[in-house]
Amino acid sequence: MMQRVNRRRGLHTPGWSGQGETGAAMQKESSHPLLDAEVEIILGHVEEADIPRDLPLRRWLYAWMLDPHVAGNHQREVDRWIGVLIVANLFALLFEHVPIIYEPNKAWFTVFDAFSVLVFTVEYLFRLYLAPEEEELKNAPFARLRHALSPLAVFDLLAIIPFYLQAFVAVDLRILRFLRLLRILKLFRVLVPAWHGFSQLNQGRTLRQKVHALMFESPYSGDMHHLIDSFIAMWVVISVAAVILESVASVHYALNMEF
Repeated sequence: MMQRVNRRRGLHTPGWSGQGETGAAMQKESSHPLLDAEVEIILGHVEEADIPRDLPLRRWLYAWMLDPHVAGNHQREVDRWIGVLIVANLFALLFEHVPIIYEPNKAWFTVFDAFSVLVFTVEYLFRLYLAPEEEELKNAPFARLRHALSPLAVFDLLAIIPFYLQAFVAVDLRILRFLRLLRILKLFRVLVPAWHGFSQLNQGRTLRQKVHALMFESPYSGDMHHLIDSFIAMWVVISVAAVILESVASVHYALNMEF
C-alpha cells in the first residue's frame, strides 16, 4: 500500500524494492533444496542404474537383480516381493488349519503352494548361479559351494525341500506343515541386509531420528521403511478379510473353535 502511494506521488523509496528482490531471491534459493531433497522422495524418483551393456551375462544379471551397491537396479523390488510372498505363505499355512476355509478352497491352496515353491526354487538357483559375483565370494575357490553352505542359502533350501520331499517320500501331514513353517527363515534373507544397511545409514543419529526414518521415507530409511510399509499393508488386508469372514456365522463359529 505504502509503495503504491509513493508511486502515485512520484517518490522513490530506496531499499523497498531491494528488500522485495532480496526476499524473492532468498525464497528462490531456499526452495531449491526442498525440491531436490524432498520432492524426489515423495514422488519415488530413483536414478536409473548406470550398468554397462557390454558386461558378461552373469555380471550383468547380478548388477541388475541382486547387487545392493548399484543404485536404481531391481534388488529392492526382488527382496520386497519375496518378503511379501513369504508372509503370504505363512498366513496360507495358518488358514489350512481351518477346515471351513481350507476344504472348499483346497485346489487354490495347492496352486498357491506350487507357485510359491516355483518362485523360491528359481530364486535359489538364480542366487547359486550368480554367487561368484558376490563381493565376499569374488575370486574365491568353490564360490558356489561356499554360498550354498552359508546360513541364508541354507534357509532358502529349507523353504523348498518339504515340497519336493513329499513327492518322493510319504510324510505325515503334520510334519510336512511343520517343515513348511521353516519358510519363515527366508525372512532373514530380507531382514538381515536391510537392518545392516539401516544401521550404517543411521550411525550417530538419535533414537527419535531413527524411528522417524523407519516410519517416514527419507535418505536414511534404506529398505527397512519399505519392509515396514509392506508388513502394515499386509496386516490391513488381513484385518479387513477377518472382519468380512466374521460376518459369516459359520466361519465365525469355526474361527472361535479353532482359535
